[in-house]
Amino acid sequence: MNGNRGRLQALLAATLHHVPSRGAAACVWRNVAASVLFWLVALGSGHGQTASEVAESVERPEGAPRLSDVSMRLFRKKKGGEELAVAKAFHITRADWSYIRDPKYIKMVHDLGWAFQGTVNAVTYNADHAMQTQNGEPMLDHFSKPGRYWADMENASYRQWYLDQLTEWTELGVDSVQRDEPTTCRRTAVSVAARFFEQMHAEYEARPGCRIPMSCNLASFDSVFGGKGDAVSKLFDFGMAEMGPDKVKPGFFLHASRDTRRRGKAMVFTACRDLGVPKYRLSIAACYATGMTFIVPWDQYAGVKNPRVFSRPEDLADLYGFVRANARHLDRYEDVAAIGYGVENSHRRKRPGERLCTGHARRCRCFRHCPFDRLGDAGPLQGQVPFGRLLRIRWRYRRPEGASAL
Repeated sequence: MNGNRGRLQALLAATLHHVPSRGAAACVWRNVAASVLFWLVALGSGHGQTASEVAESVERPEGAPRLSDVSMRLFRKKKGGEELAVAKAFHITRADWSYIRDPKYIKMVHDLGWAFQGTVNAVTYNADHAMQTQNGEPMLDHFSKPGRYWADMENASYRQWYLDQLTEWTELGVDSVQRDEPTTCRRTAVSVAARFFEQMHAEYEARPGCRIPMSCNLASFDSVFGGKGDAVSKLFDFGMAEMGPDKVKPGFFLHASRDTRRRGKAMVFTACRDLGVPKYRLSIAACYATGMTFIVPWDQYAGVKNPRVFSRPEDLADLYGFVRANARHLDRYEDVAAIGYGVENSHRRKRPGERLCTGHARRCRCFRHCPFDRLGDAGPLQGQVPFGRLLRIRWRYRRPEGASAL
C-alpha cells in the first residue's frame, strides 16, 4: 500500500444499494446502504486522458456553499435557542433561507463561524401590493390565510418595497439572499418574472454598497436550471431548490449536478415533502458525491397541509459529521465518472464503445478528482477503472475540528 500511495488519489464515491421492490420491476433504495466512502483508485494504463485531465476546474459562484459545507434553515427563532443547539449537532457551516432579521442574532451566527442567508419571497402582507382575483379581491397565497397575499410583480409600490427589502438584508450584513417562489408558484408568467428580476437586480445594484449573491428556489422549474424557467433562473448566482421524493434517483442527481456545473452555477437541494430517513440519507449521500449539498431537514417545509419536518440528529448527523470531518476530500474535487445503477455508464469524455464497471449491480458510484493534480494519476483513463486497494475508513461519529458539542 505504501509503495503505491504516491500513485493513488482519493476519489469520492457515494455507494447506493438497491433491492427490487415486491412484485415490480422498479427498485427501492435501502437505507442501510446509503453511505459516503472514499476510495483509493489506481487508474488504468493505455492511451487516453488521465483522471486529472478529465476533471475540469470550475469556479464556484460567489456566495454558493463549498462542496463540504453543511446548511440548515434557521427558519425562525425557537424557545431557548433550540435551533442553534440542533444546528451544532448537525455540524452546520451555513444558516440558509432564514427570515430572522435580528442584527444581534445574525452577528451571533457569524461569530459561530457560520454564513447567514436572508430570504425574500412572493408573499406580501399589504393588500395594495397583491395580485387580484377575478372578483377584484386581493389573492390569498397558497396557505389561504387572511392577510397573506401573492404579490403583484407589476405593482409599482410593491417593486419599491421589494428593493427596500433587499437593501435591508444588505445592511444587516447577510452573506447572500434566497428568493423563494420566483414565479409566485406559477401564477406569474416566466417572461414577466424574468423582466421583474432583471430590473430589480439592476436597480438594487445601482444603490451604493448594494451587491449581494442571490440564490433561487427552482421547485417551479422541475428543480433544475434551464428549461422553461431558464429566463428566470439564469439571473441568480446559484440554485437552492426544493425537490420531491420522485427525484431521489441517481440519474436525477447526476444530471442536475453536471448541468448546473456546465452553466457556471451551483446547486443546493432540500425537500418539499417528508422523505423519511432512508431517502434523506440517500439524498444527502448522492448530493455530496455529485458536487452538490443537501440542507439539513430540520424545520423543513413539507406541504401546505403537512407539519414541518424536524429530523433527529441521531438519524442523519453521522453523514453530515462525516462530510465535515473529510472536507479536504470534497473541496476542489470535480467530476470524473459516474458508474452503476441508475446512471449511464460513462465518464465525462468517454470514447464510443468504452464502458466503466462498478463490480456491483446495485451500486452507483461517482468518482471525483482534483483537476490537473497529477499526483494521483497512474495512467490514462480507460474503458474500465480497475480499483486499487480500498482505503478502509471506520464509520464512526466524529466531531469536526472546531465544532461545538451540545
